[in-house]
Amino acid sequence: MKVLISLLGLSPGVVTGAYYALYHSWGIEKPVQVDKVVTLGTSERGVRQFEEEIAREFTRWHREGNPLVQYDKTCRVRIEAEDVNDEESISQFQARLIELLQTYQNDEVYLVVAGGRKSMAALAATAVQVYGKSVKGMYHLYIDKELEEDGSSSRFWVIDSQRRQQVMRPPADRCWLVQIPFFFIREDGKLEFRGKVDENLVGAIENLLEVLDERGREKYWDYVFEVKVADYVREREEYPISIPGYRHPKLPASCKELDVYAEFSHKRFERRLVVECKLRHIDNPDDKPIDIEAVNQVIRRLEALREALTAEVEAQGKELRLEGWVVCNAGTVDENAWQKAQEHGVKLCRAVLPRNWKERARNWQIRLVPIKAST
Repeated sequence: MKVLISLLGLSPGVVTGAYYALYHSWGIEKPVQVDKVVTLGTSERGVRQFEEEIAREFTRWHREGNPLVQYDKTCRVRIEAEDVNDEESISQFQARLIELLQTYQNDEVYLVVAGGRKSMAALAATAVQVYGKSVKGMYHLYIDKELEEDGSSSRFWVIDSQRRQQVMRPPADRCWLVQIPFFFIREDGKLEFRGKVDENLVGAIENLLEVLDERGREKYWDYVFEVKVADYVREREEYPISIPGYRHPKLPASCKELDVYAEFSHKRFERRLVVECKLRHIDNPDDKPIDIEAVNQVIRRLEALREALTAEVEAQGKELRLEGWVVCNAGTVDENAWQKAQEHGVKLCRAVLPRNWKERARNWQIRLVPIKAST
């Protein structure tokens, strides 16, 4: 069973918005159809009303022919305290959250910490390190500022019903998930890293490689690979701005994540490059060819960039030039992927890595070789 556990304060749209963001994959790679939503809040006045509003929204959603979401009274968990502001209320909150994580330890849990007090989010982030065995992802939910204000307790009940519906079911371009990385401490003492490695974490993770689980090490090397590709693009392709692991602010939530993004400005044109990086961790990378989904990811991002930037660039009297690559340490390509890449002008490249690259310090370089035929 897939379970969304969301902290709840006096903003009900956080809970339903998180459900829709998972369902539609706003800010995450793949959609998640949650079966059950569980909220954890205080006994503050107004919380019960917002729980009922959440239940009504999920009922409307189902009546419109969409999946059934379980959010009955057993899913509405509250601590006795009206706030989390002293030792006793902190203890209550911790106990209930740990109880929930243990209850759903054999399920697939998605934890959203955007609702409620900031202290509740901090306590949740600590709890998942020890009790987060089943937590597949921990998220903050970004909501457009105006919607967020209208969804607050001081505004929600005075806005009209149409606006209230928009708060409860926000549009795609005004709401998306932001993943919060965390370490989970396993019983054997190993660390599992959950989330995405970025420039702020790569150094710290490097110091933990010996105690990190295999998947965590793979995520580390995935990011290092993106850095190496960005360096290559900057040095060999002469893109002065080349960024690994970039979230583009002008792209829709489903396309924001770019493995490598590069820019070049000229008085007559603006050039943009999107690179999808696929690092194979197996002994023989050619056993896992580049597939069509990698090519499709590049195409979707190029289309989104074209839609987002064309008017702006043309207003400057310039031409927008876009290019997309798929870079992989495998030199093989599925036939369908090759055909799609040729149709859309996506460049496929094999990354030549040094021998025993996993066992070396990360100060090595790569070389990119165009792949000229399918396999």
